[in-house]
Amino acid sequence: MLGITFGTPEEARRIIERINHIHQQVRRSLRRPAGIFPAGTPYSATDPRLCWVHATLVDSMMLTYERLVRPLTPQERDQFCLEAAETGYLLGIPDRLLPRTAQDLERYFAQMFASGEIAVGDDARALGGAVLPPLGPAAAPLFRMTKLLTEGL
Repeated sequence: MLGITFGTPEEARRIIERINHIHQQVRRSLRRPAGIFPAGTPYSATDPRLCWVHATLVDSMMLTYERLVRPLTPQERDQFCLEAAETGYLLGIPDRLLPRTAQDLERYFAQMFASGEIAVGDDARALGGAVLPPLGPAAAPLFRMTKLLTEGL
């Protein structure tokens, strides 16, 4: 995300292409039920309904900034959502699904939680432990802090 946000347009394009390539490889079906989805439900990382992943990243980045740096003004939150929508579009999310203001983002989450589509299943729990793997023994203390912050948010 840092490369997409702060890198050159060429760097951002390369990163987005790499993410899109990885997403195209993820096509499976649920081994166990998760929320409203029965076992056997197919899923794909390129499914536009997975806009919630993008929305979660946008929300988490703003929350992290506000916890570690300073509160954002309502205008700054809206600007961040608007700029993040461009990245979401490049990642294959239809424009009509992308939250463009902080209020849109809040409404989106309320709808998704009410629908039951967002649920933590066994596969997600297993993946949670693999997120942000340490880079080696020297990075282990930093990894523990980063993991704690990530899980806390």
